[in-house]
Amino acid sequence: MKARAIELLPGKYDDRCWNEGSLFLTEDAFCFFEKIIQSCEPAYDHYAFTAIDRETWAQIVPQIFSVADRLESAPTPSSAPLGSFCESVAGELASSFESYRTTVVNLLRSVASWLHGQLDHESHITILGL
Repeated sequence: MKARAIELLPGKYDDRCWNEGSLFLTEDAFCFFEKIIQSCEPAYDHYAFTAIDRETWAQIVPQIFSVADRLESAPTPSSAPLGSFCESVAGELASSFESYRTTVVNLLRSVASWLHGQLDHESHITILGL
């Protein structure tokens, strides 16, 4: 089975997917911060294309960094912010905490940094869902 990709598109959707300059994430990777998006953007739908404005992303990005920081400093899975993640990836992270923690922290920080950089010159970043 192929991994399904979610595209983060700088700007608004313009009748095209697989855009140069977009960030592409597997569905599992996206699950590490999808709940944050859901809590900040009521119109978000995992299966739709959702344009999110700069002001909303400005709320989301610090939360992604915060989850990365809390995960990095968590000594055990029970003290990690696993509730921030989709159940499918939270369970896997908890069962292999030491081996996956650094990878997930790096993923979260990379995505948040990319988003932050895009917001310097884009009014929207669109999530092209499944």
